[in-house]
Amino acid sequence: MTATYAGLVRNRGFRNLFVVQAGIMASSSTSSLALGVVMFAQTSSPLLTALAMFGGPLIAFGASYFLLSWSDRVPPRIGLALTATALLVTDLLQAIPDLPWPVRFVLLAIPWITNSATSGSKWLILQSVVGADDYLFGRSTLNIAVSVTQIAGYGAGGTLLHVCSPQSIFLVAAGVDAVIVCLTLIGLPHVPPTSTTGSGHGERMVTQTRRTNRVLLRSVVTRPIYLSLWIPNGLIVGCEALFVPFAGNSSGYLYMAGAAGMLSGDVIVGRFVAARRRDSLIWPLRTLIAAPYLVFLLSPSFTPAIMVVFVASIGYAASLPLQDRLIRNTDPAARGQTLGLHTTGMLIFQGVGAALAGGVASVLEPSIAIGLMGCASLIVTLSLTRGLRRSRMPVEAAAVPAR
Repeated sequence: MTATYAGLVRNRGFRNLFVVQAGIMASSSTSSLALGVVMFAQTSSPLLTALAMFGGPLIAFGASYFLLSWSDRVPPRIGLALTATALLVTDLLQAIPDLPWPVRFVLLAIPWITNSATSGSKWLILQSVVGADDYLFGRSTLNIAVSVTQIAGYGAGGTLLHVCSPQSIFLVAAGVDAVIVCLTLIGLPHVPPTSTTGSGHGERMVTQTRRTNRVLLRSVVTRPIYLSLWIPNGLIVGCEALFVPFAGNSSGYLYMAGAAGMLSGDVIVGRFVAARRRDSLIWPLRTLIAAPYLVFLLSPSFTPAIMVVFVASIGYAASLPLQDRLIRNTDPAARGQTLGLHTTGMLIFQGVGAALAGGVASVLEPSIAIGLMGCASLIVTLSLTRGLRRSRMPVEAAAVPAR
């Protein structure tokens, strides 16, 4: 690794990408908290509240199967601009007072369908501006942007909920979205699509997307990596989806604790752990993300719950060495779709985890449901340990064909 934080800050392309990603996450976290509070007030349902905050990725499932190769066909800058524009439109519509809750669910489709087609765009820009050697460090630093702005977004949202309506919070988020759209178009470098295959030069987009996805998910090397990135984390997001039923208007502080834990893990693993040692941390970090949530089976008070969430969220840093394995075992010509599939699958399982947790909390206390989701995540982690051993060294057969 040759990059430093100071060097990344001096890199104009990375600096602007950092701000864009931070803005998107600040807007998303603020509006998500507002939506969760609105849904719980309208329905009193933990399931509907969880789906409103974290169920949007389920909408992306069908769309991603057909549109994911857009990540390799559309200029990444345009892809990111489309993502921010979709968020802008959605936040403006969510700000309309007294919308029925089914309409609010319909509005969730706008950003998630867009994201299913463009989810690899930011990673292609990142690789272009920092280079392949420093990609992992750059991604870790972008994850810091996610964590910091989630802390700020949830903190701001929780504070604003005490002084203004959720509709006003949606308008604030829309203002951030508008700024991000402009910065994306004028501040990010032009990066050409990684695929030059057009409609008259080979396979259609849908066919290529489906075939590459099949190869990635059938591989005995890459499939366990994807599952390890998706399922345990998704079940823990199910825990987080119950923070509003568990803590009410104080739930913003739990989300802040989770984001702070993610930030700590990404800084430690991404910056201070030598590259050759990161891989050995996969097992302890994957355990850490789930085990502390077992405390919720004892129905802890609010203060211990904050500590549990902070410690457990450090385990999200396991995604960094797992993503490194994914990159080492796939073809660079399909890198956008490889990373896009990771992002889309992660979001889908977050939605599944939220739905599952909401269903359990409909019949049990929210704290008990949170503890059970932690147990499930730990069991899945143990079951995937053997499959991950295949990706410890580069395997030529795991490479995805460029066409």
